[in-house]
Amino acid sequence: MTEKIGLYSSSVPDLPRIYIQHDGEDIHYPASPDDVWAVLLRLPGEVVRGIPIIDYRLDSDGAAHPGDENVLDFPPTCHDPYTGRFGMELLPGVYAAYVGGCLHPHTHRIVLTAYVYQPTLPDRPMWECYLRFRMLSILVHEVGHHLDNIPVQRPSSQVIDTLEQTAEIHASTWTTKLVIPYLRQQYPDDVQMLETWATAWAGTPIRLDDLVDEPRALRNDPSWTAPWRLIPPWTVIPYLAHAVSEGKSHSEVQDWYAGYLELRQMR
Repeated sequence: MTEKIGLYSSSVPDLPRIYIQHDGEDIHYPASPDDVWAVLLRLPGEVVRGIPIIDYRLDSDGAAHPGDENVLDFPPTCHDPYTGRFGMELLPGVYAAYVGGCLHPHTHRIVLTAYVYQPTLPDRPMWECYLRFRMLSILVHEVGHHLDNIPVQRPSSQVIDTLEQTAEIHASTWTTKLVIPYLRQQYPDDVQMLETWATAWAGTPIRLDDLVDEPRALRNDPSWTAPWRLIPPWTVIPYLAHAVSEGKSHSEVQDWYAGYLELRQMR
């Protein structure tokens, strides 16, 4: 869906306002303001308190660029053909910023970044279901940062990892217990369409619950460099979508997914 530039308020007192800074026919926020407010209402009140505004925009202030050590090898990096923003082709024809969201620690504003794709995107409801899942998962991750916001001057890599791990613990719990049940209740047909498509290509059931990221390991944890961490769960749908778009056969796609499951069993 395409939202118009402006400041939006919830009918529920004390929820953050949403400020849409960028719009256009190719700029989309699959999690609408109503979706965001609905998820925030499911969180304990004290968790959300103090967040004044959630910004919907093309980029976060901390957007990654080629050469940054945290840039993934997949999905493929590129500048999207519609806005020129650097990021990744998350799904075929769907472009995302490398940083899906961030928290401004001094103002407590949360940024959620847009997805860029044409309105005529094939199978749009199914793909927007996945993008909505991602956007709301990123939202609760940033709320986790807000909950544990500790001002740190020039944080070390160890401090950054610890803060990220804590936010990811919150996000994993809230995505499983709050975001996914909300999506199943509010968008049952779209969720079923996505899960049915993924299951058909993978050859084994895939549910939204299987796409929830696990908290990262700290650098002194033996699993820091474990092979199974090389493919985060949220990238499974992009892997499948790109493979299908490239004309891979069912058997090729299923072989890849079987290898992914074997990797996961090495934990």
